[in-house]
Amino acid sequence: MPATPAGPKGTAVSANGVSFVIPVGLGSDANADTVAEVMGTPDNPGWDVAPVHYKFALQGYPVAGAPLANEPTILVYPAKEYAAVNTGAANSLERLRAILAAPSAPLTREGLPSIPFFNAAQIMASNTKMIAFQGGTGVRMLVHYAQGLTPVDNQNLSYHFHGLTADGKYYVIAILPITAPFLPQDYNAPLPANGVPFPDDPAAYESYLNKIAELLTAAEKGNTLAPDIKLLDALVQSIKLSAPPIVPPAPVPTVAQPTPTPVASIPCDAAKFILICLAPTHLGQNPGCSPRQRVCPKFLTMA
Repeated sequence: MPATPAGPKGTAVSANGVSFVIPVGLGSDANADTVAEVMGTPDNPGWDVAPVHYKFALQGYPVAGAPLANEPTILVYPAKEYAAVNTGAANSLERLRAILAAPSAPLTREGLPSIPFFNAAQIMASNTKMIAFQGGTGVRMLVHYAQGLTPVDNQNLSYHFHGLTADGKYYVIAILPITAPFLPQDYNAPLPANGVPFPDDPAAYESYLNKIAELLTAAEKGNTLAPDIKLLDALVQSIKLSAPPIVPPAPVPTVAQPTPTPVASIPCDAAKFILICLAPTHLGQNPGCSPRQRVCPKFLTMA
């Protein structure tokens, strides 16, 4: 197991039994939230099904990733419960446990965990490294997710971490946007001079991804990734779980509804009265009449 270094200097965050330090330059704070359970239904595809868990959204992060899919976030799930309801989580945890059981074995893309709730495939993974946090271990990587053969760009390039506490109870995921100088900013941006052209031939796509991975490895060694990947590692290494109870959020209190004032029963003879109502606001039912006479007794008129 890799050693856990001393914590970085920065902003300390602590909530729900989870704590970490945001290194200087990575943000100003984090919003903590308890995410409610999402249950599977016949109409639910299943990737977002999850038990109650904790979410920390980093504030003031220096890189803007793609909305929703690549926002700076740390998540903590109860591992057993997550695997029980989400097939993707079960598969990722199985791969993660295999990696932790053989830390010296080569890390391959096919054997890496992936984000269970992404509706896309992890088609590239590079810069893999085992990382220990406070009370657990995991693997970090730079990744690109897509639903097809798409260019790798800075809006979607991300640092991902998958970790498991030593007792196996909690699954930790970190999603942190990162950029490289040789990648275009987004799908429509021009390719930098030192970038890798996107191939016209689908058969060359795998070679394209391999070249991107090689350049990302070189960028880490040359300290040209932004934010500095060492700061992202330091953030992950500072994560500490103090046996956090994963509990549902408190129910929203219900407001008591006033008891309606009962309408007095006024005897009436349908044969002797024509029932009318002069305004919609007076619609009501006289309990002494049949249900079809939905008018206010105030406006009963003699025939």
